[in-house]
Amino acid sequence: MSLTVSLKHDSLVLTTVHLTGAILAATTPILAEALKSKFENRKCSLVFDLAHVSMNDSTGLCLIATTKKQQAKENLGFGIIHAQPTVLKVFEIVKLTSHLNVFASQVELDSYLIGIQQKMMAEGEENSA
Repeated sequence: MSLTVSLKHDSLVLTTVHLTGAILAATTPILAEALKSKFENRKCSLVFDLAHVSMNDSTGLCLIATTKKQQAKENLGFGIIHAQPTVLKVFEIVKLTSHLNVFASQVELDSYLIGIQQKMMAEGEENSA
């Protein structure tokens, strides 16, 4: 099994990480290195697009969860879209679907993000009043 990582900088504040292959013990270092080298000096929200990921093991889960935790620590967004049924099942088994912000589509993710921003703006208005 192999893993290909492609980064698309959607904007100054959002990058989509397109993955193709399998996120397994043997391939996780490829993803880890890509994330480290590209985001060491750049802080932005991340979306993992798993449309072309066929398998994921505990090592892959650990890297994804660690990445999400690092993003949260820096108040940056994190989400997963287009998870294949096999990969989604792994997230469900270990009960990480909601923790990792797994969404069926880009539209569902965008709706979630807009809701968060609207809530933040409303709270800001309440605090300034």
